[in-house]
Amino acid sequence: MQETVLTDKIIIQTFQKSKELMSLLGNNGNIELLYELKDESLLYTELQRIVTDRKLFSDSTFNRNLNKLQDLKIINKLPERSKNRETHRYCLSRYGNEIIKQITRYEKSINLDSNQKQLELEK
Repeated sequence: MQETVLTDKIIIQTFQKSKELMSLLGNNGNIELLYELKDESLLYTELQRIVTDRKLFSDSTFNRNLNKLQDLKIINKLPERSKNRETHRYCLSRYGNEIIKQITRYEKSINLDSNQKQLELEK
């Protein structure tokens, strides 16, 4: 009995980060943010401008989500020196790249499935 309780706690702890990630990706704007980092690293101000221009979320939510994505190791924060001041660039981590690949693959398969269904309906 006690062994089962311990095992349940380990399982819950194991999936806690995955739950946090899924919740974060489900929030409006976060997947868009990851897609912006897909091909290039961006400065904080560049990311902030994208968020503001597209009205994805508020500044405080942007900062909180950026920190959560770093904590979950989905994005990396890289120091950079620019015009005699220190700043940071953000890029996808290995995990972030894998997530984007999986999302892209999923979206393509869904679109293929729906296109195929449309073709079958038209027959």
